[in-house]
Amino acid sequence: TWKCQDTVKQRTAMDFTCKKSKPSPTPSPSIKPSVAPSSSPSSSPSPASGIFVVKPYLVYPSDKPMYPEYESSVKNYLTELQNWYKEKVGETFVVEPLKVVRSQYDYLTMRCDPNPNDALPPSDACKQNQNQIDGNWPMYMNKAIHNGQESWEIQNVALVFSAGGGGYAGGVFFGTNLGGWAIVGDWVLEPISGVASSWGIPCALSNGWQCSGGVPKGTPAHELGHAFGLPHPDETLYPGQSIMRWHGDYPTVGFLPHEVEYLKNSPFFN
Repeated sequence: TWKCQDTVKQRTAMDFTCKKSKPSPTPSPSIKPSVAPSSSPSSSPSPASGIFVVKPYLVYPSDKPMYPEYESSVKNYLTELQNWYKEKVGETFVVEPLKVVRSQYDYLTMRCDPNPNDALPPSDACKQNQNQIDGNWPMYMNKAIHNGQESWEIQNVALVFSAGGGGYAGGVFFGTNLGGWAIVGDWVLEPISGVASSWGIPCALSNGWQCSGGVPKGTPAHELGHAFGLPHPDETLYPGQSIMRWHGDYPTVGFLPHEVEYLKNSPFFN
């Protein structure tokens, strides 16, 4: 089984722990590599109902205003994403209705505090740099969608659109018949909605390409593929174009033949 996670928050180099596939444009140095999810027992997948589904969430910090356009655009995009997978794979996944949730933590804590339970305050450098993320972003998403607990559920994939997450993008697969999670941030929400965040990390703080072309919509498609269990394909063994190699060619790009076969045999597509 694969257990993978994107390691660059800004969606530039697709340095996946499974395989490094293709260099991408140089990221801004202000956003640090993402922190791995908590390895504490409470963050282990918990039992589900036996139905394999994708559960989408739109997550906000406790202290920041919401944007109605984000909710409507995410709903529209989810339908598009289902249809895109149907076109490229021949089958698609079941998706539950979008849930909009608030974290129990304020934005500064989420953005700058790696561990809110210790006595160490967020760094001054992070506080003063709007586009820096030092916090354990997956942990904060986990707690937000599970009422303050860390417990990813098995037999589903949590697809999280995180307001305030800037260029964060990551996906993890727990193992066969388990599920995973995929998380994206402002550089998806702003382009698909047309609304820039006044308090988060807007596209104006990106290098530009992350919020243009097929990259914004291709990012959740790519990360969802990781959550289903697909790694970056080895270019030597599997030449050709794939969303799992480069997501900026969305929606015209699809999957490699072995990736299609894998997805068709996944319980999420059966």
